[in-house]
Amino acid sequence: MTTVPDINVRPAPHGAPGNARAARHSTLARLLLRLSEHVSKLDRKLLLLLVVSPLSACVIPAGPEFQDPPGVPNAPPYVVAVSPIAGLTIASNDTFFSVTPGDINLADTIYVKWITEYPPDLTNLTKDLSTDEITPSADGSPTRRASIFVPSCTRVNPLVTTHQIMAAISDRKFVTGQLLATESNVPPREVFWFWQQTCTGSQ
Repeated sequence: MTTVPDINVRPAPHGAPGNARAARHSTLARLLLRLSEHVSKLDRKLLLLLVVSPLSACVIPAGPEFQDPPGVPNAPPYVVAVSPIAGLTIASNDTFFSVTPGDINLADTIYVKWITEYPPDLTNLTKDLSTDEITPSADGSPTRRASIFVPSCTRVNPLVTTHQIMAAISDRKFVTGQLLATESNVPPREVFWFWQQTCTGSQ
């Protein structure tokens, strides 16, 4: 018996389930491929940004510079101790006078100027003697070393018998040629004593 071939064969419709799934898989693959390309580009841009960021920081304008708050304001020196007691009259010819200054400004140099026969400031009577320069304490203490004055007939005026001794204390230099003027125009602290001594005929 001869079999007649079936010629009523039609191609499967496009909407068949198998073909639809294949088309969706193909579309998803293309989408993932494009997405991976974008992610790759994004990664390169992100990497470039991370590399450039430290360089760009170098050209950012600097902010304002802040300074430490100001330190202790300047204050005049004070007297820690005197010897003998201020205002005392000493008759001995073997004595000395001393003043120990202090200053809360630890870095300041203190100047102690010794003057005899003052006040009043009389020509040929008042003697402007040497100035003792006292540097800051080595241990950072506000108290400084003592400044000592040893009187003698060559350091006072022989025309008087009661000699006034004065220590002028300042944390600024004294102006050359002026008795009590300082570079800061602030009057110095003053300590007085009296030395009873006859120096007639002495120079």
